[in-house]
Amino acid sequence: MASESSDIADLINQIAALTHELKTVDHVGRHNRLFDRRARLFARIDALPSRVNAFTTLFEHADPAVCFAAATHCYWKDIIEDQALAVVDRLAQRDDKLGRQARSFRDHRVSRAAVAAAPPSRPKLDYRRKPDGCSRTAAIALINGTLQAERARQVAGLLRQAIGLWPCPVAANVLASKLGGMPAVPPGWVWPTQEEEPLLFLGQVNCADLYAAVGKNPLPRRGLLLFFGDHDDVTGCFPTGVSAVAYFPDTARLRPAAAPLEYFEPLVSCGLDFYETVELPDWMSEVVARLDLAEGELALYQDLR
Repeated sequence: MASESSDIADLINQIAALTHELKTVDHVGRHNRLFDRRARLFARIDALPSRVNAFTTLFEHADPAVCFAAATHCYWKDIIEDQALAVVDRLAQRDDKLGRQARSFRDHRVSRAAVAAAPPSRPKLDYRRKPDGCSRTAAIALINGTLQAERARQVAGLLRQAIGLWPCPVAANVLASKLGGMPAVPPGWVWPTQEEEPLLFLGQVNCADLYAAVGKNPLPRRGLLLFFGDHDDVTGCFPTGVSAVAYFPDTARLRPAAAPLEYFEPLVSCGLDFYETVELPDWMSEVVARLDLAEGELALYQDLR
């Protein structure tokens, strides 16, 4: 019993420390990771025989943010729900940010049944046949058949050769081109970070596979290209402009990377195939803006693209 009491005290201290840190974090990716880590600590309390006493202690913690975190956890897990909602009601009387959060939770909380019925966040991927790509000749014919002659000439001048990326099942080879998952890296490689937060691994391109698929292109004919981006950029939270690219010309020593943190969750993964095509710039790009397209012309341009 003394051992369990010591474990509970340690878990409560860790939860309090994480809750305090969460209040100081602006980076959404780090916030989510710390939130998940705290949820795991709550889950360890859930499994203890004296969990009710532990949560009752948390409800009376000196930091009201800890009280709120424990109360909302207990509500979702259906643990002493009446006491948990009483804590929320008590905190809802506060005239500060935490009080607003408590009032919002109290007044708008979703039922546990609705959360349980929510669809999985990562549906099974449905792989389809790779496109054939579009030739420059076919693209110009399409443009000429859609726009007036002068506009067609201007838009055709924006055509650029491109390499299309297409999802496919993940290959067993760690050097295979893919999106997400974990990268293949050399010994001693250091994971890129932004303010000590690991960047998300976006994907890797095997240059030899790329050359075999599309032939001549500006990239090297061998080696592995790795791409990373800051969580808050990748997920559309807040722009940071932070990214990283690594190139390893010698692939013989590359091995799957280890996770940079204990609670690091890689992006969902799929293989990558390639095809040659032509593309037009995004309709919001500066080069398109300089054409000063009328509203109807811009709609046609978007359809063409």
